Amino acid sequence: MAAHVAAAGLPLRVHNRTRTKAEAFVEHVRSASDEADVEICDTPAAVAAGSDAVLSIVSDDAAATEVFAGPDGVAAGIAPGAVAVEMSTISPTCVHHLAGVMESAGAMLVDAPAGGSVSTAEAGVLLMIAGGDGAAVDQARPAMEPFSGRIAHVGGQGSGAAMKLALNTLVHGLVNSIAEGLVLAEKAGIDRLVAYDIFANSPLGSPFFQYRRDWYERPGTQPAIFRLDLAIKDLRLALDLAAESGVDLPQIVSNHRSLQAASAAGFGDYDVAGVAESLRGNRRDPG
Repeated sequence: MAAHVAAAGLPLRVHNRTRTKAEAFVEHVRSASDEADVEICDTPAAVAAGSDAVLSIVSDDAAATEVFAGPDGVAAGIAPGAVAVEMSTISPTCVHHLAGVMESAGAMLVDAPAGGSVSTAEAGVLLMIAGGDGAAVDQARPAMEPFSGRIAHVGGQGSGAAMKLALNTLVHGLVNSIAEGLVLAEKAGIDRLVAYDIFANSPLGSPFFQYRRDWYERPGTQPAIFRLDLAIKDLRLALDLAAESGVDLPQIVSNHRSLQAASAAGFGDYDVAGVAESLRGNRRDPG
């Protein structure tokens, strides 16, 4: 995502809690273009200082709160009138808290979680699901457009986060459904590769089946696209939102339990497709 921003010719400051990752990123960008205007900052506050837009994507509510409201967070450096874009999958409650933090700093917050995966990020065609004031979303657009296929403004602050949780219930439901169907076919004596090929070429087939294929067919042989433990976090947030909204959503409950069982069996750091390994009755020592 950041590489697309740099490739668009926008001046860029970057920060990562693991500095070596930021250094590798800068080396990559500069190898692609000698004219890339990119520098590493030691804190989110330094990234924010003098920036028109600050974009953040981290793992959960706690990390987002630290990035924005910590001692060296975005709020400590952001200029009045600037816009901050929180692109993580976090709770609407956290979004409202961060919006208040930004407002106190004289800045605006847009919650725009990213819909897609590694392949769509690399291609620059992510779906950005934006919540917040319309003027703030428009101000943030030039910073998001380099890596977006679509920027959908769905409502006020917190609505982007809520919509992303709703979307992820579909994603993780499909993850579990594929795993269950695949294991059922295997237990009936059908070769895994044959079964998956039938799924991928059925009327239900979609791009999801294609870019997840290796992770289902050869679990644990390559880095996770999306870690199983993060999927558990997503569904927990969705269940919290459902409880706040007064609705009973049993499929989310079932999928959450299935992922929890897979994590307990040692597959928490696997790609989420690793839930199939748990359903096969396999166990793994995470150490």
